[in-house]
Amino acid sequence: CQDYKEAKRRIFFLDYSGTLVETSSMNMYLKKGGTARSWHYSNGGSRRPGGCLETRDPISDSVRSSLIELSRDSLNHVFVISTDLRDELEHALEGIPNLGLIAENGYVYKLSPEDEWQPVVEDSGNGAWYGGSASVPDSMPDSLDDPYGGVGVDPGDPKLHGWQDVVVNVIMPYTGRTNGSFCWRAPSAVSFNFVLADPELGYLQADNLFLELEYVLAGMPLTVEKGKGFVTVRLAGVTRGAAVAAILKSINRKANLGTDGNKNKVDFIVAFGDDIEDE
Repeated sequence: CQDYKEAKRRIFFLDYSGTLVETSSMNMYLKKGGTARSWHYSNGGSRRPGGCLETRDPISDSVRSSLIELSRDSLNHVFVISTDLRDELEHALEGIPNLGLIAENGYVYKLSPEDEWQPVVEDSGNGAWYGGSASVPDSMPDSLDDPYGGVGVDPGDPKLHGWQDVVVNVIMPYTGRTNGSFCWRAPSAVSFNFVLADPELGYLQADNLFLELEYVLAGMPLTVEKGKGFVTVRLAGVTRGAAVAAILKSINRKANLGTDGNKNKVDFIVAFGDDIEDE
């Protein structure tokens, strides 16, 4: 379009799961008689926090090529936004030059592959496992066996403390009575995920869980959110919008200082997503 051609500095924010890659193939695979574990390995999935499995396809060659083409334009800043842990997102999109990343639903971001991860907010009191900043676990457990009855979280794990143990204790009974659901952990969030559960039961349980979490967590610096297949509790201030605002501020500051060879501020912004959370 004409606005794109005339822009002096453009920025793109692209949702990863459900927009750049499909998320439904695991459900179809299970319906055909496969297992989550065999699907996981046959499709190159990654280990998720709390014993959860990846539930999406790898990025396609055509999408990768499009991202490379967009990112190579010196007037463009391209960012992929995801709920994934930062190391997983980096691995999935490695080799794409100049690509910026926003991981863990806005908790951390990096302006380019060479930059360090920057946290949007700090969480200094949530335990060594999460680092209290932008750090990540050195490794995940090797075994895919889940000794906690499908919940994926051991409530006695000494690595899980601070506000997250309160949240997990509320979520665990719901995972226990919702077949196909699981508890998902990230440095800034804990989620009840029911994408593989019966939809009617899943949404019923999600509505009840949402109300209970709001009651239990009242007055704490946390937010409770409902979305497509999940209920998530995250640190207050951690949103995709907050990450976008931080990125725009950083890029425009560099433009003012002339440190990146382009003294023009952002004058063209495009965002793509598939869920209300992406708004």
